[in-house]
Formats: sequence, structure tokens, C-alpha cells
Amino acid sequence: MRTDEAWMRRALELASRCAEHGDVPIGAVVVRDDREIGAAGNERELRGDPTAHAEML
Repeated sequence: MRTDEAWMRRALELASRCAEHGDVPIGAVVVRDDREIGAAGNERELRGDPTAHAEML
């Protein structure tokens, strides 16, 4: 079983990748029954899409 802290580290890892391509460093992870079912980072600048927020991808 992963802890909340481990899932937060995963989100921070995704956020760090966003910063590498010039986006605001935000990562989002969706977890159900201790399994990752979705994860993404901001890609607004990368895609040129103002709706490409981490929590939407």
C-alpha cells in the first residue's frame, strides 16, 4: 500500500517535468483503491492549449 506521501511525490515528479518544457509546474494523480488510474502534468504551453491543465488531462 502506498502512502499519501508517495502519491504526492508522484504528483511532484510530474510537476517537475512540466517546468522542463516551460509550463507551470503542476501535477495531478487520480488514485482509486491504491492504484493510479490517471496522472498528468500541465501542458498548456507545450500544446498551446489554455485548457491543458494537469487535472483535465
